[in-house]
Amino acid sequence: MKTTIQYLVSILLFISIFYSCVHDDDYEIPSIENCSEVVIPVTKTVQEIYDTSTSTVTQYTLQDVLEAYVISNDQAGNFFKRLHFQTLDGSRGFSIPIDLSDSYTIFNSGRKVYIQLQNNYIQLHFDGLEIGNYFFDDATQLASIGKIPAANYKNIIIKTCTVVEEDKLTNKITLSEITDAHLNTLIELKDVQFEDAALGKTLYDANNDIGGATNYTIEDISKTSIKFRTSAFVNFGTTAVPEGNGTIRGVLTKFRNTYQLLSRTLDDINLNGDRKRIGFAENITGTKINISEVRTLFTGTDTQLLDDVFIEGIITMSGIDHNNMTERNAFIQDESGAIALRFSAATSLKRGYKVKINLKDVVLGSLRGLLQANI
Repeated sequence: MKTTIQYLVSILLFISIFYSCVHDDDYEIPSIENCSEVVIPVTKTVQEIYDTSTSTVTQYTLQDVLEAYVISNDQAGNFFKRLHFQTLDGSRGFSIPIDLSDSYTIFNSGRKVYIQLQNNYIQLHFDGLEIGNYFFDDATQLASIGKIPAANYKNIIIKTCTVVEEDKLTNKITLSEITDAHLNTLIELKDVQFEDAALGKTLYDANNDIGGATNYTIEDISKTSIKFRTSAFVNFGTTAVPEGNGTIRGVLTKFRNTYQLLSRTLDDINLNGDRKRIGFAENITGTKINISEVRTLFTGTDTQLLDDVFIEGIITMSGIDHNNMTERNAFIQDESGAIALRFSAATSLKRGYKVKINLKDVVLGSLRGLLQANI
């Protein structure tokens, strides 16, 4: 009996201690990282270094320090031996080539760092700021920014214990808002989707390899576009190109005059919305009439339609689908009949599309006896 009582007392004591340790108001998950905070006086902004940089590789001799935040991640393989950093407000970014693999285990996204500039080299390469070693290519006789050796990076990139939530670092913008100021920063593009030509393929396609990566076009409803680049070494390269519309997050880079977006992981790609038909109006106004009525409006010579009317039907044939037609031509049909469409420029209409077409100011004409609407 005495043994039983002692056992019950021990259990009750354990329960009491357990609950006192996990009280909602007092309990905090302890940090698993053994980190000693470092504070170094910051003497320059990224913008100031950007303003003093040119396309010529130049040694920086002053004892200046930058504050920046890591935004790249080489875990999935789309980044290799290059770190990208930006300011807290996302107003400027830069990159540092570094001879270090698996850098994500040290410099995770959102990590605050200090950059010691003295005796490093700076350059604007395709309008983006690079910081690193001096490298001279004997073959091309050109200088560029080279990798910081693995043995020396700790003297240049000083890691702190501070980690900022990624959303606070992300510039959420549209394609038309992209400027050089966004280079080497983390951006999230809104209301975008992959081009039609990419559908049915994988994010990396060996048959579409340009310099060790695949470039696809991503675009929005206004037809503004940018290149999306996926390395041959990325671990999500065999993933099918998403068909939907939504957001894509990544680091903005530039090759010559072409902007390129590089996602860090598959989680950066969120295209779960309905796909949009690029280049088409969101809404069509006017009074609906059928195609048979349109045909009655033709006077025998070129006839301009002045009323605000529209037709609705199915594209039955398009120049995109047939090599014997120009991409400026298509045919549309409804329950009353059909009519040829002649556009002033190439159209992205495809067979099977259900569309509405406003006919105000459209000219009806005849070509070799075939009635067509000149749009």
